[in-house]
Amino acid sequence: MTTDGSEVPRSPFRPRRRVDLAVAGILLLHFALAQILSFVMLLGYAPDEPRHFAYVRWLGEHGTIPPADENLSGGAHSLHPPLYYALMTPVYLAFRGLGEDAAMRAMRCIAPLFGVAALWLLCPILRRAAGRSRGLFLFMLALLAVWPNLCLCVAMVNNDAASVLMAAVLANVVLVRRWDTRPVSGLIWGAVLGLASLAKFSNFIAGAPLVTVALVLVHGKGWWRSDGFWRGGLFAAGGCLAVCGWWWARNMLVFGALNPYPSVPTLPPGLTPLDAILYGYAWPLLLRAVNGLWTSTWPVIDWVPDALVLPIATILRGLTALGLLGLLAGLWRFKTGVRLDRERLASIAVPAAGYLGMLAALVHVATFGHMGTYRNGRYLMPFVAGLVILLALSWRQVIPPRLRMAGGVLVILFLLFFNGAAWYHLLTHWNPLVSGG
Repeated sequence: MTTDGSEVPRSPFRPRRRVDLAVAGILLLHFALAQILSFVMLLGYAPDEPRHFAYVRWLGEHGTIPPADENLSGGAHSLHPPLYYALMTPVYLAFRGLGEDAAMRAMRCIAPLFGVAALWLLCPILRRAAGRSRGLFLFMLALLAVWPNLCLCVAMVNNDAASVLMAAVLANVVLVRRWDTRPVSGLIWGAVLGLASLAKFSNFIAGAPLVTVALVLVHGKGWWRSDGFWRGGLFAAGGCLAVCGWWWARNMLVFGALNPYPSVPTLPPGLTPLDAILYGYAWPLLLRAVNGLWTSTWPVIDWVPDALVLPIATILRGLTALGLLGLLAGLWRFKTGVRLDRERLASIAVPAAGYLGMLAALVHVATFGHMGTYRNGRYLMPFVAGLVILLALSWRQVIPPRLRMAGGVLVILFLLFFNGAAWYHLLTHWNPLVSGG
């Protein structure tokens, strides 16, 4: 019962109880892809891996957060919140007696489990987004499982792995476990958002719009007039601050910022971002930023041999253009009368809000903090389910029904090939280059 005496609506997202062999197979495929990549990459050469490993080592040996001066901690990324490192500390302590390489290898071997757990938590949401189409649901799940950059995030010693898992936990709690209008649910949403933010600050940047859109949709039409909406928002904010506010306060005291991420000044002194937009200075940087994020969202385009860069980029451009065309077609049909029930709309819009919120933040950072030269699309990976849902539904709008199965299989095979090409390039080019072999 709610506070006004009405019954709490049961969540429409009902996970299947029996074992789904197709789902199990896709999860196993994701685990295998991430595990293979973890062995193909040289230890210590994944993105920022030595610094993340140094954080775990410091936490394991000293039991405290590393000092702000990275020279004292072996380069530990002390600006990051501690959840991932706390989870990895027992692994480090169990294997450090065999040497640091063994400890790092053990941490890498465990990382793919974060991805498997995340995909499993997203399954009920993908099912609802796919409507009554089991084939579309399996395609969405498979697309996530073989996404090259997502496999990277859960194949290395990096807090991206915990960020991926906690983003999925947040989406599952909001859309599956506590999809109702009770204030206590808002409190739980906020608390889980705070916990996700203790994995990585970017989870808050994307998670806040996700929770906001969920509050709007769960309260329905006239949400802005609903006391429940505003009460739920306050409870969510309070829950978030109760869980992670201490870390933000620590960063403000130590670094003078909630998230003291380094950036390169882009604008001339005295020129604000608004001035840069109005006077045209920012537009070339914006275009460069969008292109850089596009080339690093699927994977980083130069992961593959030079001979494959142009063909693969051409295919990705085609898939992107087809997705944009399908999105426009879908929005037009929605505008002209096609309606979705509230729960299916939520399963599409809420994950999309998380992805688009993170994308907007990265575009801003790339444009005004990195001269537009920014290729960190992996920061989008914790919320890439929002993009995958939109892509799959958009492609469906423009592909004839008789071609959908074949088209879906070809897309999955293409991304599997991309993964294989990246492994080959690592083994034959990057590994010998960095190791001097």
